[in-house]
Amino acid sequence: ALNNEREPLSNPLVRQAITHAVDKSTIVEGAMFGFGTPIGSHVSPIEPYYEDLTEIYPYDPDRARELLAEAGYPDGLTLDFELPAPYNTERRAGEVIAQQLSEVGITANVTVVEWTTWLDRIFTQGDYDMTIIGHSEPRDIGIYGNPDYYYGYDNPAVQDLLAQIETVSDVAEQTELYKEVARTIAEDAVNVWVFSPPYLVAARTD
Repeated sequence: ALNNEREPLSNPLVRQAITHAVDKSTIVEGAMFGFGTPIGSHVSPIEPYYEDLTEIYPYDPDRARELLAEAGYPDGLTLDFELPAPYNTERRAGEVIAQQLSEVGITANVTVVEWTTWLDRIFTQGDYDMTIIGHSEPRDIGIYGNPDYYYGYDNPAVQDLLAQIETVSDVAEQTELYKEVARTIAEDAVNVWVFSPPYLVAARTD
């Protein structure tokens, strides 16, 4: 999650640079032992409106450096990156991301915060630069229509699309509108969507 209201993350070039700097496949290998699907927007592969949008901003550290320079940070920048204490997967992934960001000149000051602090200061008050968390609620892409949500993302076009979805009963038309929302937030580089985790089941004959 990137705080779209706070400089320098309010600059889309910086958000694009961060996305280009993150090698999602390496994170899946390093943090998830190879289990997981890299994603490029806030959509799980099981959703009917899923599209592979990872190629909008593929892993490209050279392009990340170029975008940082375009944004006015040719010598890099420093951001606070706060990881939630209870979640080992998020913490492992966050540590890999911080290392990858350092390779393009972005220093991510990693700290681990208690869950109550994360909920109060980061989620409720939106007081953060970057954080990482899993979203398990189904079809919660509607959060991108709420500018008060902790991402601080305010795009009237996305809000209009989500309002249209509420008035449409045709499933195929809904799906196309959801796809447009997913592509728009991906192009806006609102966040860095890293991967969709696996659903693993262990069983035996009895």
